[in-house]
Amino acid sequence: MTSSQNDSNIDHDVRFRHEVLKGFAEDLQDLASNKEKQDLLVSIKSFAFHFIKEPLKRPMADFPKFDLVYKELYTGQHIVGNWEPYGFARSLQMFWEEMVKEGSEAELRSLATFSAKILAAGICEEQISSTALWYMCEALETSDNCIAKFLPDAVAWMELCPHALLKDCVLKADKQQSSLNLGPLAQGQRVDEARFSMARWLFWRRRFQKLSHRPDTPLAQLAKKGFMAMIHCGRDFDYSVPGEDVFAERLQATMWAELVKSGKESLDGDDVDIDPDWVDGEN
Repeated sequence: MTSSQNDSNIDHDVRFRHEVLKGFAEDLQDLASNKEKQDLLVSIKSFAFHFIKEPLKRPMADFPKFDLVYKELYTGQHIVGNWEPYGFARSLQMFWEEMVKEGSEAELRSLATFSAKILAAGICEEQISSTALWYMCEALETSDNCIAKFLPDAVAWMELCPHALLKDCVLKADKQQSSLNLGPLAQGQRVDEARFSMARWLFWRRRFQKLSHRPDTPLAQLAKKGFMAMIHCGRDFDYSVPGEDVFAERLQATMWAELVKSGKESLDGDDVDIDPDWVDGEN
């Protein structure tokens, strides 16, 4: 059915309903008895039911434009195609490079939050994940000189899109991908691949773990948040990541012991002194 035919049918239906309603209004003025009023109400009811049921008899219309818009809005199938032509990912990477050199801690935190949410949403995933890899290298693999400035943003990446980063470390390990030189701290630490890999994921987690024991309390607490954001990701995927099972067992045992000791009905993580070193299974 063409667009002009659809418009013609719509106009006809509108005129028809207008004429019928006008007729009902005129008839109401000529009614002399309750019986006539009842008969007219029955007619109106029948007329209404006709227009409720009638569309069910019509064939389904095909609206390709509506279907395309719906998919873009609700399935994300065309998100990447809409962003990439504008050079969004490249501009974001360049902005990161500028902010690392000259940006304030607040600006870096805002940029990390925005970027991580973009990656979690799957927008320009390939390019944004490369930006994440680049920044995690800057923050966790380079040196401790600027760790106080860069650590909050590394934690933001891990808290907001940990599963996206773990997925890349698992799925991209055996694929061709743009390499990035290992930071000095990662060299010689069984991290052979200068790209996403499980070895790199474990190195980042180890860095958070070690930093959580720093005497600088705010920095240590922040590093612990980064560690906790990573430690359950594999289990969420039903994927075996070294150290996660033994940490979960120790955490559950400790929480159960504390629950019995406290006499409370329930506990959460804040009620237990969690030690990131449980991941090593040694204490």
